[in-house]
Amino acid sequence: LQICGTFHTGMEEIDNTFSFCDIRLLRRISNWSSDAINGYQVSIKDYEQSDTVADRIYRKYLEPPMSRTTMQELYPNIFNWLGLMNTNAYVILAIMAVVAVINMSTALLIFIMERTNMIGTLKAIGMSSGRMQNIFLYHAANVALKGILTGTAFGVGFCLLQQYTLELK
Repeated sequence: LQICGTFHTGMEEIDNTFSFCDIRLLRRISNWSSDAINGYQVSIKDYEQSDTVADRIYRKYLEPPMSRTTMQELYPNIFNWLGLMNTNAYVILAIMAVVAVINMSTALLIFIMERTNMIGTLKAIGMSSGRMQNIFLYHAANVALKGILTGTAFGVGFCLLQQYTLELK
């Protein structure tokens, strides 16, 4: 028996449990017949359907003492960790939204502070507060719209750049 190479996943539990080898070698080491196997793996596109598919396969093709096991049952820690990653993404998005609101509020406040003389002049010549408020809201909407369009253009451009120039596997 000669080991040709090793592969480390970075997860000790998997590295200590699994071996990838030719099935003929495995049968020879385990003294199995040529039609014997220890397990069969089925890949599906939507992992959330794994319980349904596993039950269907068990009812249709397997009989006791054979059993079926899903990846979620074998490695619950990995799937719990992936769930936490989704939670982290939502928390980060919420923080980004709060920062964006604070930045927009600060920008509007700075704009108003810079226009203090203009506000005084317009009030002196008789402009109503409602009309003045509309001017500032119009300006804020204009700045926000430009920011949204620019950010969206950069985001879509970056996504297209990734899609057409990087090979993600």
